[in-house]
Amino acid sequence: MLSFISNLLPIVYAEEEKHQEPTSAVKEEEEHNPTAEEIEDYKLIWTACEQSSACAPLQRQLDQCAKRETFKEGDCLEELHRLLQCVFECSLPESITIVKHKSD
Repeated sequence: MLSFISNLLPIVYAEEEKHQEPTSAVKEEEEHNPTAEEIEDYKLIWTACEQSSACAPLQRQLDQCAKRETFKEGDCLEELHRLLQCVFECSLPESITIVKHKSD
């Protein structure tokens, strides 16, 4: 039976993948590794955003959720998601400025 199938289907052997270097027109983006100073700047931005009028109420909701006696794993995911989304949206413009400043 195996010989019958072998005759119908060609045998294909795996070949080693050939890695092509990107051409000058298509370059891979360089990975940005933040410096210690940039990390501190990001922390300050995130802290300021957490305390902003837009995000502070969401932080309080998350804190209240975490303090409940009936707290179970996963109970506060929605509150955490809302807070992280708020902080991300607040911090994004300043974070981009830091990255742009470094590349200049």
